[in-house]
This record gives sequence, C-alpha cells and structure tokens, in this order.
Amino acid sequence: MPIRADGLIDGTTTVNLTLSSPQGGATLVTIRRDHSDSERAGALQFTDPAYNVTENAGTAIITVTRTIGNGGQVTVDFATGGGSAQPNVDYVPAAGTLIFPDGVLTESFRSRS
Repeated sequence: MPIRADGLIDGTTTVNLTLSSPQGGATLVTIRRDHSDSERAGALQFTDPAYNVTENAGTAIITVTRTIGNGGQVTVDFATGGGSAQPNVDYVPAAGTLIFPDGVLTESFRSRS
C-alpha cells in the first residue's frame, strides 16, 4: 500500500489491516489437527502483528502466512481502513484477494504510488 508523505509532522498514525472470507478450506483460526499438514488447507494470519513504515518509504509490503497445512489452493480477502491514518492523505487504500496455490505458505500484497 503506498504511503503518502503529506509534509505534515503529525506523529504516529495507524491503519487497520484485515483478512476475511477465506476460501478453499482455509480458516483464520486454528483448524483440526487430525490430518497431515499436506492434507489440510491451513490457517491464515499476518506474518507480523504490526507493520511500521515511515511516510517517505513509498510502499508498505504486508505478508500473510499459511500455517498448520498447505493442501490445496486457498484464498483470503484483504483490506485496509480505520485507524488514525487518513485514506488518500496518509496512505492509498488497498483491497483484494490473495491466492495461495497448493503448497504455497506465504503471499504478500503491496501497492505502488
């Protein structure tokens, strides 16, 4: 997601990141442990609990990790919004769908200005 340098000294601002609508058997919470990792779709989560980016960095790269399984293709929607950062002033809003092919454990989203 592009970070906008608005030229103001406004201290720390925040934007919320969300994952929603996992598909293909994936979940956003821990799933059953009665199959091998290669048979389970997995659980999806942000790699880091918080991402810190300076205004002049230009782009934020957000990574989502697939744990507790890697079987089959799964998808998850992502979106930015909320927090104290102002959309289109402090950052460019981003939304979309990450696709994890069979066996893939990480995917990222970013936007360029």
